[in-house]
Amino acid sequence: MKRTWIYTGWAVVLIAAVLLVACGPKATPTPAEEPPAPAEVSEPVTLRIGTDYIVDTLNVCTTWYGYTTHAYIHDYLWQRGTMDEYGPGLAESYETSDDGLVWTWHIREGVTFHDGVPFDAEAAAWSLNWIKEHEIPTMISGLTGFDKAVAVDATTLEVYYTEAPGTSVSQLLLDARMMPPHIWGEMSEEQIVGEGDPLDIGTGPYKLVSYTPEENMVLEANPDYWGGDLAIDRIIYQQYTNMDAAVQALIAGEVDVVQDVPSTAVDVLKEHSNISIIENPSAGLNELIINSHEEGTQPKWLLDPVVRLAIAHAVDKQQIVNAVWLGHAVIGDSIISPAMGKWRNPNIEDIPYDPDEGNRLLEEASFVDSDGDGIRESLEGEPMELRFYAEEGPVQARTLEIISNGLQQIGISATPTVMDAESMIALYPACDFDLLYWDWSISPLPDFILSVFTCAEREEGGWSDSCLCDPEYERLYAEQASEINVERRVELIHEMQQYLFDQRPYVVISHRNRIGAYRNDRFTGFLDQENILRENSLLQVRPVE
Repeated sequence: MKRTWIYTGWAVVLIAAVLLVACGPKATPTPAEEPPAPAEVSEPVTLRIGTDYIVDTLNVCTTWYGYTTHAYIHDYLWQRGTMDEYGPGLAESYETSDDGLVWTWHIREGVTFHDGVPFDAEAAAWSLNWIKEHEIPTMISGLTGFDKAVAVDATTLEVYYTEAPGTSVSQLLLDARMMPPHIWGEMSEEQIVGEGDPLDIGTGPYKLVSYTPEENMVLEANPDYWGGDLAIDRIIYQQYTNMDAAVQALIAGEVDVVQDVPSTAVDVLKEHSNISIIENPSAGLNELIINSHEEGTQPKWLLDPVVRLAIAHAVDKQQIVNAVWLGHAVIGDSIISPAMGKWRNPNIEDIPYDPDEGNRLLEEASFVDSDGDGIRESLEGEPMELRFYAEEGPVQARTLEIISNGLQQIGISATPTVMDAESMIALYPACDFDLLYWDWSISPLPDFILSVFTCAEREEGGWSDSCLCDPEYERLYAEQASEINVERRVELIHEMQQYLFDQRPYVVISHRNRIGAYRNDRFTGFLDQENILRENSLLQVRPVE
């Protein structure tokens, strides 16, 4: 285009000169003026992200994955900052009624969706009411106790609850994305849970340009973003077969940043001075799950508290941290990670790895090995053999091996079996297993992981994996959910953690660190946090000058 422009400019000069010579009086020739040079067009600042997974679908009504990516596109009333802090998003502030049943949100002015349609309190009210009406599976959990939303005027939104949502409402609303009414309001139920909006219109800092499943995704900066100008013009996700391949792409310069670097790759990356590593504890957990359904298919002796305590003594957590995570994890005891600050109960006394104590407990409870084959028998004379499942993968296989060996030392046989994720999920809701090894990557506030152990989540489609349904836990859960005093809610959540620890639906093994790495010769500004690609970090990133 530049070359054509220059050629055309010179053509005009030549034609003018010929006409002057042919038709005009003779004069002393003067040099033709150079045409003005075209303005320099700078290349867009592009951040390339290497990953082994982008999203499962663009439809935010059905996706359970790709939360970070979708948060670049879609905003919330109240947005996440650091690990356990939240602040203004599409709403600038809020206040609550004395009884906690009415929350008044003050909506930011001048916001538009990516297609230019204004976002205001009316759109916010529509979004919340629409989520409730259609029971959008990926968002409805954010509306616990929600009754209705009403737009008082363009910047004032009133949200009514049938029961006080407690101190967690700002976090719960993170599940309730603000959707464009002019797009989703025209869809049938089939479209809502089907293709959805292929353009994925939101109000966020970036908008979708293209997506090729299992290959790449391209986002470009939203020029009308309410948060101001963006230093990154374009984001390109490049998907690789695994994270080791993504790490090699970072070293080679094919990508600029990688989140969730494998533990095995950290030392390799440290050899490169142009790569910076950011490592922090995560909110997630890795756990041994013990089937806790009172009518599950597990042996009934697995419900015995003594057996569960003996199993806990047989799990060598330190070996798993060292051998599986290469030290890039911390030993766990509670479902709440140390990274979650005040919500974690610091007074839980973990069960030490001690097979001798496990054997003593079982012997005293009359679980003996009467035939000398190395496997104890239950009180009914059945061999103490367990089905032990996990998802396929090297991490899982090594972890299962360590746990299985530990259980063998206390006379319990648990031969590991690995399977794909769909087969694992198919074990529910019948709770057709004995032991599982699994992990959670969760929100840094406690609401979700606490809900996993409620009776409601044991129903088909729920999140329960231990199949626990316990009246005392239900009571504690209901009380903390409606508590509006933060200090009291913290006390209740500490009590809930201790209760679960004593019941042992989980033996929490570890909380692994999340490791991010980026090319420091190209970009700077990534925040020192557990996910360097979360939107609050990404918006600080800028190219190296």
